[in-house]
Amino acid sequence: MHPIIPLLNSNHRMIRSRLLEILSALFSWDDDPLETLGLQHTTPGIEQAYTTLSEASMKTIREAATMDQLTTAISLLETVFVLLKRTSMDLSKDAYLILCDLVSICLDKDHPSLQAIQHLLKSDRTRNNLLQLVIRLIDTLTKINPNHPCITQAQHDTILLNVLACETAYTDTRVLKETLALLIDTLKSIKDNKALQTLWAKAMHALVLIMTDLLDCKSFSILLSSMDILLSHDSIGSLDNALLADALSLKFIDTAWDIRDAAIHFVGQLFDAPYCKFKIQFSLTHHLPLQVFERIHDTEPYVRASAIEVLRRMMVSKEGWEYIQKNQVSRDLASQLPRFLHDTEAFVRRATLDAIICLVQHRSCQGMAMEIESSDHSLNPFVLQNLIQDDDTE
Repeated sequence: MHPIIPLLNSNHRMIRSRLLEILSALFSWDDDPLETLGLQHTTPGIEQAYTTLSEASMKTIREAATMDQLTTAISLLETVFVLLKRTSMDLSKDAYLILCDLVSICLDKDHPSLQAIQHLLKSDRTRNNLLQLVIRLIDTLTKINPNHPCITQAQHDTILLNVLACETAYTDTRVLKETLALLIDTLKSIKDNKALQTLWAKAMHALVLIMTDLLDCKSFSILLSSMDILLSHDSIGSLDNALLADALSLKFIDTAWDIRDAAIHFVGQLFDAPYCKFKIQFSLTHHLPLQVFERIHDTEPYVRASAIEVLRRMMVSKEGWEYIQKNQVSRDLASQLPRFLHDTEAFVRRATLDAIICLVQHRSCQGMAMEIESSDHSLNPFVLQNLIQDDDTE
């Protein structure tokens, strides 16, 4: 045996981590890694290497006496998946099943064959540390072989929905991020339209419940980023997303200003280039621009600036501008912008100036008052002079 293998049992985390990096690099190019590592084997090749090393990893997972042993064994299994990518044979079933069992244990469900692991999970933090690692591995398998029978069966959907229903799990941003990544890759891999609609409806219901919970801004932003990706997918963006729009509408009036700000920026992302018809259609169908417009009078200056900046981004989009004109928001917006040039916060004044420039360059300033006398509600020489002499560098 190569002398580096026993180092996987080292008490030093950095040594174990570095060794796994070395093995990952080796597995990416070596056609007979067992020979290189000096491990006894009868059949050379990548398939035999994957079988031998994955079985060793899973054996250690079942017999782990400490959390370090358990996480190292799981990380080794993740490294061995590099070999799985290089083979055409379907050898992932056993690994997938043990990962599913680990998810169940992390969600505090009994599992007779892995009871020893349950005793290692003494806190929610420990459970989530393991859970986010396991979900990431399941996602890796989904990417390697999205058409695997295990992945297309009900058990895979159950994993996703159980995690999204567990408050101690989804309130951990690491777990939420990995679970949403798995959801995205799973939905994208489903070819059957009926199965796609079924999972999406269940997932949407779970996500809406999460959104109505008291999420912090980081978790809410992670969720919105995933929604942005899903809405851009042809098969998903065309589905009924009314529940999402209803839940999002409540966030525009959330008591936390950073939540309101995140909701506004999400609407702005829907109009960013490259333009996606499904994202724009979602925004316009559910009248999200009008809710953004209402936020230009928000008590929080950051939210006011974000609302004005997002409205400017909508102006650049053809569909966004047509919607603004159709709902007569353009006249109201143009008439109200000059007053924000007198805002006490520099970033609000800057966002307002950018919006006015956008109107002048790309669209219409109809409705914006221009006067000679000093006024807070019009463009006039006095306000322009104040902008030129603005002491704030922003």
